[in-house]
Amino acid sequence: MIKQKLLYVLFLLFFLMFLTNSQTQKAPKIFCEEPVYDFGTISHNNTIKHTFVIQNTGDDVLKILNIRVSCGCTIIKIKKKSIKPGKTTDLRIEVDLRGTEGKQSKEITIESNDPDSKYYRLYVRGFTTNKNSQVF
Repeated sequence: MIKQKLLYVLFLLFFLMFLTNSQTQKAPKIFCEEPVYDFGTISHNNTIKHTFVIQNTGDDVLKILNIRVSCGCTIIKIKKKSIKPGKTTDLRIEVDLRGTEGKQSKEITIESNDPDSKYYRLYVRGFTTNKNSQVF
């Protein structure tokens, strides 16, 4: 009986030690100050260009594993796929809006090694019109 209690206490101590250790592990954290870019109202003949600044606010290297876009009209270029803690990288996007009219919403999904936010989403939104208007 004493051996069982001793084993139970040792197991409990080991578990608590493991739990405390896992909570203090270093981890990356993806962040974008402007996750939604609203381009306003523009002519449907335009291409939108924008740069999202992706930051690693964690304390381990952030690795960008994959980036997906919601439609083929969006082209992306990322400067670095490995971001050190406290550093940033630029994610440049181009959205071809030719032939569109009305409310527009495009989604960019970044897959990373951030344990709390494996899939981080950015958005490009606005309105296109068939009238010849200028970019605001």
